[in-house]
Amino acid sequence: MKTSTIMKPIHDLIQKLNNSSQKILDEINSEEPSIEYIKDELNSRESLVKKLNSISEIHPYNSFSISERASLKTKFDTFIELNNSIHSNLKTMLSRQREKIVTAVKQRKVEKQYTVSNKPDISYF
Repeated sequence: MKTSTIMKPIHDLIQKLNNSSQKILDEINSEEPSIEYIKDELNSRESLVKKLNSISEIHPYNSFSISERASLKTKFDTFIELNNSIHSNLKTMLSRQREKIVTAVKQRKVEKQYTVSNKPDISYF
């Protein structure tokens, strides 16, 4: 399908949003995710959303043809799927980090108890 001159920048922005979302998702799923990288990508995504909003104020959704709307819907559906995956994976990541912290705190208590006492209390485990 050939996109109109109005649709081209919109398609490009949505594609950039989807690419940025995929980068975030890939980083979250990496072995050692960089919070700084994720933050930078989220900021980049936010600026793309602002650009998209300004275009949509000039060219509202209902001003497009049915085929153009279908094309936009497909791209936005991809964005929504990626966004849902990001949220889900971030929740999982947060949960894992909490587990690591709890384990580290328990380990520290055990080590402290062991160095202080001749009879260590290992009831923390």
